[in-house]
Amino acid sequence: MSEQVAWANSEWSFDDIAKDNTGLVAELASFERDGTVALLASLLTLPAHQSECLRLEFLAVLALIYCKGQQAATVDDARRWYAAIGASNSVSGEDPAEDVFVSLVENERGGLPGTRRGVGGSRLLYTADGRHCLRHAGCRYRPLKRAVQALLRLSDVVCARSDLHRFEPGGQNTTDSLETGDLDADVLRSRVMLTNGVLKAAGVAVADLALFILDHTQISTLGSQVPGAGVLEERPLLQTREGLVVVLPTALSIALRHAVMAFAMRMGELSNLDKALANAYSRTFFEMPVFGSGGRLRVSRQQYKMTRSALVTSSVDVGHFMMLQFVLPPMQQHPSTGFSGMVRLDEETANFLDTGL
Repeated sequence: MSEQVAWANSEWSFDDIAKDNTGLVAELASFERDGTVALLASLLTLPAHQSECLRLEFLAVLALIYCKGQQAATVDDARRWYAAIGASNSVSGEDPAEDVFVSLVENERGGLPGTRRGVGGSRLLYTADGRHCLRHAGCRYRPLKRAVQALLRLSDVVCARSDLHRFEPGGQNTTDSLETGDLDADVLRSRVMLTNGVLKAAGVAVADLALFILDHTQISTLGSQVPGAGVLEERPLLQTREGLVVVLPTALSIALRHAVMAFAMRMGELSNLDKALANAYSRTFFEMPVFGSGGRLRVSRQQYKMTRSALVTSSVDVGHFMMLQFVLPPMQQHPSTGFSGMVRLDEETANFLDTGL
């Protein structure tokens, strides 16, 4: 039990996960890489297994690292690996699903599925408002706009081929056996293994997705990386001779946010992006029905040092009000551990926010 607690409360690398699953890793070595990765990645599109995202992501990444052979994986193979890693200590940090299986960041040209991750939530509100900021960005952002739009379209293709719909509920309970609805391996692979012809028909140019494509030399570095804070969260796509494999369908939203922040940093635009995001949030709060359908909402905005905050007061019933405080730390404070890490405010800023309530 103490070993399971240690696994659940610490950050372990994929090398550590491999050592905890030596039999599984040894077996993967006999299998062909791209098709096996696609099969395991496709399991992340099954709503019934929303609560097992952690083990499914581990399986997809382990296959990417260790598959060196020629054998084609079947659903029975995937079912056996699912059970094996499920019995290991490495999935002790898995938690029940807490959100819908698919949300949506959309515009007139495409949408982004927000599958809840086993490593961390996809935070679709953040991604949606970040994308709205880009809509009014200048010409310097044109390459980034093309990349973001291409990723939106690609994710539309994944959802369509997986028959996933907005706000679709996922499974709430952890299951010991893999259920694929009698779908065979080729059908499952086709959900995330997108040929050049499929991409072209969807209006997706592979060149526009360069920001999100894993460099083959980076695969050798994955073992030392921690789930949720590695290169796959920035580049969840693998390019093959036939097209692309979406290695982590659950990381598309996070990859988009990484790309926007990295681009703004290179351009020296982080402070402007902070301001644009704050404005987008204010608009979202004003329009969100849960805060009073816009007409009864009062937003008081302020800034201390580089941290922006807002007090939102809304009438929820006759004589009853709710007050919420929203805090937007500067993007310069974004942790190096990625979106799985916590942003910590300095003590002065925290005290200032406390006195404002």
